[in-house]
Amino acid sequence: MNLIMCPECTFIILDALQWEQGCPEEQCMVGDVNLFLTESENPGLAEIEIMIAEPVFRGRGFGEESVRLMLFYGVTALGISTFEAKIGLENVTSIRLFHKLHFQDVSLSQVFQEMTLRWEVTEPERQWLAPSSPVMMTTYKEIQRNINNSKLGQSRSDVSSDVKSV
Repeated sequence: MNLIMCPECTFIILDALQWEQGCPEEQCMVGDVNLFLTESENPGLAEIEIMIAEPVFRGRGFGEESVRLMLFYGVTALGISTFEAKIGLENVTSIRLFHKLHFQDVSLSQVFQEMTLRWEVTEPERQWLAPSSPVMMTTYKEIQRNINNSKLGQSRSDVSSDVKSV
């Protein structure tokens, strides 16, 4: 397996329903999910964080789906075997989300008012993480190219139908 190492991986979360209806990306952004790979002595460790910026999108499953996809990407594309999340003690919703995703409490810092949770990727956990639906990993540039090609094809078919109807 070839591993790609980057210090930070960010996925921007978009509302798919709005995006599919032609909403510009900037206007249908929900938040982001990040992986930080900063432990050079332990390249299998990554810190993960999630932010759902707009309150209207919270509690609708965006966070869980995005974290699961980032975990899947971290395991399959980056070879990550341990994930940690540092969450403010007041953020009970995020703590609950990471517990639901099998993260275990590791430490509590009263000074920073945060807790650290960890998820070790075992074979049973890897099987649990595998999506039930197929996942296509692609780049943003590839998606944009496909969209532009389909628009180009659509405009060509519009032109050809106009020519036929004349």
